[in-house]
Amino acid sequence: MGGSTGARWEWRIFSDSPIVRIARLLQKLKAANHKANSDIYIVAKDTKTNVKIRSGTLEVKAMTAVSELNAELWQPVFKTHFPMGTQAFFKVSAYVGADIPTSFGDGELPNSECLRSVEVQKRRDIFLVENAIIEYGTICIDGVTNWTFCVESCDLSQVECFIRGVHMEKEPAESYVTFLKKFLNM
Repeated sequence: MGGSTGARWEWRIFSDSPIVRIARLLQKLKAANHKANSDIYIVAKDTKTNVKIRSGTLEVKAMTAVSELNAELWQPVFKTHFPMGTQAFFKVSAYVGADIPTSFGDGELPNSECLRSVEVQKRRDIFLVENAIIEYGTICIDGVTNWTFCVESCDLSQVECFIRGVHMEKEPAESYVTFLKKFLNM
């Protein structure tokens, strides 16, 4: 499998406690969907590439731009299934900018100083507002729970309008990759 289309702007924050003002706001809306899943992220020390494994599928996204409000434009660049072939293995190595063990192609997860795998349990409610997807929920890593709030859309103006509308433009937005690197002390 190769790359895919569908770049999206994402503005996300993490918190070690519920984000009360967002929870109150979203109580007034009806969730379009509830999701619970387990993802494995491959976090490389020297890159911001997002590498995620969900349900036996590996997806790679590259951050290609950052807006004034720190929304990030993420472009899907590669997708494959396990077991991976040799060509897919070398592509993933190039995207993470680090040598990964050859056993990774068969599904063995890397764990070294510069390349770590981490399982993230996610539970979130999904809301649709205009052309934006709003996510609010929890993530659990190694028994530690954090809350996350995200606004995403193909249209940057939708993301930034929502963020300004809820007066969160001064909040320190960060990607999963950045958050996980801090969590893992990388």
